[in-house]
Amino acid sequence: VIFKVNDSDDGGSKEVMRLDASLGFVTIGGETSGEAPLHVKTTSASHTIIAESTDADGSHAPDLVLYRNSASPADADDLGIIKFRGRNDNTQSVDYAMIKAEATDVSDTTEDGQLIFYVKLDGSDVHAINIDTQGATTDQPEIVMNESQVNMDFRVESDTNSYALFVDASKLTVQGPISLDEISAPTATTGYGKIWTQTDNNFYFQDGAGTNTVVRKGGKHTIWVPAASMYPTTTNGCSALTQVELTNGPELKCLDFDD
Repeated sequence: VIFKVNDSDDGGSKEVMRLDASLGFVTIGGETSGEAPLHVKTTSASHTIIAESTDADGSHAPDLVLYRNSASPADADDLGIIKFRGRNDNTQSVDYAMIKAEATDVSDTTEDGQLIFYVKLDGSDVHAINIDTQGATTDQPEIVMNESQVNMDFRVESDTNSYALFVDASKLTVQGPISLDEISAPTATTGYGKIWTQTDNNFYFQDGAGTNTVVRKGGKHTIWVPAASMYPTTTNGCSALTQVELTNGPELKCLDFDD
């Protein structure tokens, strides 16, 4: 079934919609074959599809629902993909970016989902952002940048700095001061070190075993200079560096001065 209306600008009839039973497709906008059950085509640079609601209460509307109504749902099922498609200079269709949703856990009451953002890099799909409520370790939600491990920088701008937080593929750069809340000593985690500040104005480091060490203490400091690091003055100086053997203990390097 083909729907045509008169177009006075073109001086003839113009196809606006087609129902094709052989394909089971509906096409709108003059598309005669279609690539999907609903294919909307336009030559305009304006909006292609608008979903409008005139509801006046506080509920949400209009809604766009992508529903995979599977009779046998399973973990890791793909739920749908939004593709941003264009052409390259060889007249080929290319999906330059995609957003994919996945059901990582379909168990009743413990369902988990995943949302993945892909972009094209050098002709390949790169896993740029991953929002995963299950995570790499079970039940540890995480947001992962650059899951594909390509040479991709991560940059955060502030109101005054273009590189307020910058990860250049393999190193972290911060413009401006790093602020740490003053907290009590954290609980140790095996295999991880932690740094923090406390209300005593000290900067601490904690190793995986839970040993807390002051990294830098405020105020006046002393430094030990061993005799072996010094030398006598040329005029009226002390004795030359001498190693003194003790009766019971370590040997000492000494610079002896006359009484």
